[in-house]
Amino acid sequence: YSILARIAQSLLGDAEWVLRLPALCFGVLGVIALWRLSAFLWNSRFALLPAFLLCFAPIHVVYSSSVRGYSAMVFFSVVCIHSYLLLAKRWSLRRAGVFVMASALGMYFHLYCGALTLTLFVRTVYRLSRRQLSGAIQWMAAFVAIAAIAGLLYLPAVTSFYSTLVNRGRRRFQWTLPYEVFSMLNGDVLWPFLIPLFLLAAA
Repeated sequence: YSILARIAQSLLGDAEWVLRLPALCFGVLGVIALWRLSAFLWNSRFALLPAFLLCFAPIHVVYSSSVRGYSAMVFFSVVCIHSYLLLAKRWSLRRAGVFVMASALGMYFHLYCGALTLTLFVRTVYRLSRRQLSGAIQWMAAFVAIAAIAGLLYLPAVTSFYSTLVNRGRRRFQWTLPYEVFSMLNGDVLWPFLIPLFLLAAA
């Protein structure tokens, strides 16, 4: 994201909104991408509903206005899923290229996209083993290409990653971290964490 912010800054100036502009653009693109994915999965009459809800999701609004790559991560994740489903339906080089680039760029903006790619890889291996997919060599080549491109993109930061892993101090285990993350995203609401306790007590 810092590269896009630097480009926007060089073209449009040093204003704060300029630094947030790439995030806003990816936020809008994420809504459009979700609309297209919804139209592919369901009736086009209901395709606007998920996109409409995403527009007003507090976390997406935050992502689309912060100087981070989170909105780009959302956009590339949706494109990755859409292109994967299209590939599973009918293989083509164009769809494979979109899938590979969306996955690699998503991981470049945020490593969390790697979890999505890993999930799709496991799903692909499972479906290939059950003969629910064809073209094992093509699918494996696509995932190898994703790993190679992502690796090349991260190559300049390898030494920084290694230094962080080796020299970074370790904190004490925080058992309240899930609640802290939930509170940060949704406000200080305790009831979702009380429901499992009530269910356990009732059992």
